[in-house]
Amino acid sequence: MIASLNKLLFNLMLLPILVTISLAAPLANNQLVFLVKVGSDSSGNPLMRVADSSEANLSQLYNRISRDQGVQKVVASHQAEQLKSFQAVTPAGMHNQRQADPVFIEVGSQTGTYNDWKGSFTIVDANNQQYRYDQSRVVVDLNDSMFRAKDPTLVEQNFVHEIGHGIMRQTYGKDNLPTTPWLGRPHYGDLVTDEALGIIEGWAEFVGAYFTGRNTIAEDPAEAIMQNAYAYTDKGTPKSPADLMKTEGWVATVLLWMAKHPSIPNAYEKMLTVMREGKFNNLNDMLRAMIAKYPESGDAIGEILGKASLNQFKSPLGEAVQVTPVTPPPAVDVATGVGGNVDSDLTKMFDDYQSSMNTLAQLKLDLINIDRYANAHWQEIQRRISFQESLVASLESRVKAELKIKTGLANQEKIAQALLDNMEKIRLQHNQLLQQYNASSWWDQSKRSKIQAELALYQELYNRSKSMADSTDPATMIAVWNQRQSRIQYRLQQVGQVAAAPGSSSESCLGQNCGEAYHKLIGAIEANNRAEAQKQLKDFSDTKVNR
Repeated sequence: MIASLNKLLFNLMLLPILVTISLAAPLANNQLVFLVKVGSDSSGNPLMRVADSSEANLSQLYNRISRDQGVQKVVASHQAEQLKSFQAVTPAGMHNQRQADPVFIEVGSQTGTYNDWKGSFTIVDANNQQYRYDQSRVVVDLNDSMFRAKDPTLVEQNFVHEIGHGIMRQTYGKDNLPTTPWLGRPHYGDLVTDEALGIIEGWAEFVGAYFTGRNTIAEDPAEAIMQNAYAYTDKGTPKSPADLMKTEGWVATVLLWMAKHPSIPNAYEKMLTVMREGKFNNLNDMLRAMIAKYPESGDAIGEILGKASLNQFKSPLGEAVQVTPVTPPPAVDVATGVGGNVDSDLTKMFDDYQSSMNTLAQLKLDLINIDRYANAHWQEIQRRISFQESLVASLESRVKAELKIKTGLANQEKIAQALLDNMEKIRLQHNQLLQQYNASSWWDQSKRSKIQAELALYQELYNRSKSMADSTDPATMIAVWNQRQSRIQYRLQQVGQVAAAPGSSSESCLGQNCGEAYHKLIGAIEANNRAEAQKQLKDFSDTKVNR
């Protein structure tokens, strides 16, 4: 008969007392158990031992993961779903007496990172007693690239993602899980695969974002889910409705927007309920069931689908779902007005565009100067550039369209200021780099080639900023330009007053005191400090008169 996990954990904790107090502690509690593979059992299933604190790298990872709030929350959800599955097979009128199992995590190397959601395994203790589990387990490869990533939250999100697959196993049951030939094949957020993998990986990507607050997938740009980045092709055009359902990143987007929508309270628990009842192989059927069971959420889901599909459809595909009419909930995006003259959505969209452009520029600079980074792979940088290009292209077209529609808004002035600032900075950086190029030795072709590539990048950035500026309200842009010119004219007038100061019409200022006064004056003008400029102008004039 299979012994219980509680007995296993008790034996593991008692063993140090019985043998010697110097033995290491097991990396196990009622929520998480770290395992190390030692072979195979008599049935050919993996044979595991519980890792212990003498393995420093595993102990450090265990302490880090077990304390992470996102991991704690997803483990709690995993155990709650397991208890519901136990209750479902408990005879009517009786209560389930079983406790939920912890989440098992096999840690190794050269294994790949995945969730063995249909597998079985056996744990052996120090007394050679075996405990068999027909349960999913997370397999973690310590050589996986996520452990070398610069973003420390990526590791936690990866654990939460894999545990998310285990939650699907609990809600569907081992024999009812979706199947697809795509399982085990490479995939990523914006890849079009099939509807089954879309819901399998989309659900896990959603869980990873929902419990960690890291609203992106793997090493994709920050907030890619909230920016609806996965709705676009590599060319920046909208994906078809069919392809959206086959894109795991887009499925995660819809689910996360639902979970965050104020008009769908307890959305996460409602999703689990319909998944448990329907065991769906695609997002479309899941949404139809969600609307049928919770008709009060229908309008909000339609609104989310409209936004996420770029207005291609606003209800699940197929025949209409019969729902009871309800009062429309608040919109996902509502323009907020300050005196009726500000649109916060426009500002946020422009900020997203600015952020995405900055990321794209940095990626391209990294590719140009890839030799500065140890163990860098140009193919990975190029892949991320392609993704970022599509994101920037889609945001660029949307911002331009909104700028042309929403003329006369106060925040158009701020956007115009930002664009002119961008162009001024780019011109400055371009000219400084051009000076470096002209000063470089002609035989240093490597350096000159890099500078030429960076010059071309700055030219591209300038042209894109110029194109965006051309899309703003012309009257607003002219007004902002005139403001900037007025400031320049003011500074020039101050310098002109210096030139026309008493005693200066035909004389040169060559004395040390006079020179110091002049530089202080110029500094005050550049700092736009009017009071200080007037004081320094008087001091300079006095110095000229008293020469």
